[in-house]
Parts: sequence; structure tokens; C-alpha cells
Amino acid sequence: MRYFILILIFFLNTICIAKEITIDIFFVSSAGTNKVMKFGEILTYRQTEGIASWSDSEGDYGLLECLGNYVTNKNEGTILNNYCKGTNRNKDTFWLIMNRNSNDYEAGIGKTTYLQGTGKFKKYKNVVCVYGVEIIEGMAVLKQKCKL
Repeated sequence: MRYFILILIFFLNTICIAKEITIDIFFVSSAGTNKVMKFGEILTYRQTEGIASWSDSEGDYGLLECLGNYVTNKNEGTILNNYCKGTNRNKDTFWLIMNRNSNDYEAGIGKTTYLQGTGKFKKYKNVVCVYGVEIIEGMAVLKQKCKL
């Protein structure tokens, strides 16, 4: 009976432990467009379109195409909504939404929600990940962590 309980506890622990992967995403501003409209000194609206490369901790990589917008309010910070389609080297595809509400335009922490996927990305459906971003000299660098 003790062995059965030990084996049961072992299997429950392995099932309950979520697999964590990291994803690095690199946007270069010359690979997209950025339209900016300023509303005086208080509000700035940015409409963006960009292509990024990505790689994950499992050795996979591919391209990410995104459309979205940033609203930066001098008193309240930046709100980002970015909609993306990603493809890996095997042509598996995923769709996601990036959201961020932070005090700064150049850096912050946000969430990514995977909407749907094909192939290996089917298991990503409804997965919510956390990412950090820094925008420096013509590029944006994101590091995303997901628990599957």
C-alpha cells in the first residue's frame, strides 16, 4: 500500500508541474511602419505594423507579424494592444494578443494571450504568458515566459 501511495504522489506531482518555456522576440523598427499622432503634450497615439523574429527555449524559431496601437498619456502611462500571427520553421501557426499597461513607453511588463494555433501550437490555446519589453534605438526586445 505504501508503494502505491508513493507512486500515486509521484505521478500527481509530475502532472501538476507545468512546463515553462521562454520566448525571445526581436522587432526592428525598419522592418515595419509606425504612424504617430500627438494630441498636444498630453497624449500620443501610435499605430504600428511590424515583423519580428522569435526563438524559444525548445530550439524553435520563426517570424511574427503584428498590428497594433499604443496610447501614451503623460499622466497615466502607456496602453498597448498588439495583434500578431506567428509562424515557425515547420509552418505551424499561432495567433496572439499582447497587452501592456505601464508607466513608460520604452519599457514595461505585459501579458500575451494565445488565441489559437496549428501543429505544435494547438496546446497554446488560451495560454496567458508574461513578457517584459524594452524599446531601444530602433528595436524592441521582448522576453516572454509561459507555463504550459
